[in-house]
Amino acid sequence: MKKMILLTILNEIRSKPALKKKIKIFAVVGLISFTFLGGLTLWAGYSALTYAAKTTTQFLQTSGTEPQVLATLDQIQRAKLQPLSCWNQAQCLLELRPWLENPLSANLQTLKTACLEFKPAFCEGPHCSQIQQLINTSEGRST
Repeated sequence: MKKMILLTILNEIRSKPALKKKIKIFAVVGLISFTFLGGLTLWAGYSALTYAAKTTTQFLQTSGTEPQVLATLDQIQRAKLQPLSCWNQAQCLLELRPWLENPLSANLQTLKTACLEFKPAFCEGPHCSQIQQLINTSEGRST
């Protein structure tokens, strides 16, 4: 049924040259406008990215924020990720009860202290006994 409708439309277009000319004009105008809008979209995206990069650079180069940014970067570099305590704390916070009992800031603070403690890592090197124990228990082996 759909093929029949398509064939009748094509036969009608072939039989009327004026209609064929109008369809060609419509297709060319559509293609040109589609290309123009695509270029305009790319230009807008590029402009937004350059604007964001320039404003970020200007913000970071102001004298008041540079020491704060450097101090924050230094703290992040000194922080040792504590994977086991972080994972346990994150699993505890997946429940609804801690969020109802404690305020948001307290929960986020406990997660921050569990994941980013400023102390030497308790597990270093490729042969970490705590991680090996966690892997063995998850695989069903006993140590």
